[in-house]
Amino acid sequence: MGGALHPPLRIKLWGMRQKLTNTVIAKLTCPDGKTDIKCSDTEVSGLKVRVTAKGAKSFIFEKRPKGTGKLKLEILGRVGDITIDQARAMARAKVLDYEDPAYMYRLAEEKACGNLPYR
Repeated sequence: MGGALHPPLRIKLWGMRQKLTNTVIAKLTCPDGKTDIKCSDTEVSGLKVRVTAKGAKSFIFEKRPKGTGKLKLEILGRVGDITIDQARAMARAKVLDYEDPAYMYRLAEEKACGNLPYR
């Protein structure tokens, strides 16, 4: 009853945390009227999959670095270009970096020099 109108997985994932798997990521869609959605991983804090209205899916890392009040978003890579295991490994490294208050200072210096491999 109502399953055809409202797929249970789609409703369950919006704005929630879920262990990200290939199956879960494949079923993620952006609802009508929204520009994008984010689904957080339960395995690694800050790791998310962002799905745009056009269907593009990317692994992102979103967290507040220690010593700052601003939420920082870093794109790790597109789904398909990197695996969920690679994204988790990258996110775990970022978690450690974000615990270091000097990280944001080093990141700003690298950005000023143009040495960043990402946005």
